[in-house]
Amino acid sequence: MDENKVYTDGSAVKISDEVVQTIAAMAVSEVKGVSLATSLADGFVEKFVKKNYNKTVKIEMTEKEVSLELHVTVDYGVKIQAVSAELQEAVKRNLENMTDLTATNVTIYVEGVNPVKEAEKASAPSDAE
Repeated sequence: MDENKVYTDGSAVKISDEVVQTIAAMAVSEVKGVSLATSLADGFVEKFVKKNYNKTVKIEMTEKEVSLELHVTVDYGVKIQAVSAELQEAVKRNLENMTDLTATNVTIYVEGVNPVKEAEKASAPSDAE
């Protein structure tokens, strides 16, 4: 397990890469219209084992800074630039508040678009009425 040491008052606090990945993944869940990119196999495996964000959240850490890459899918109809900017701010805010690490770069890769769900289509008013 990779770890990052943060020194405070002569003591060291070790923050693992997995913790930073989890914080970033949780920030994704706070932003409406976006989710981490997963394959069908990833979704199936995730139900039975510990979540692994290595494919969707990539990080590079130094003592005080972290650079992230997030691979996401967006919901059909959302403005990609707006949701990406909101996601970048949420990730930075959560990381800096929880770890005192500085997020120097948060790069968002949009891997796909989530289609409109059938339930949403059914509940939407039609123009024929």
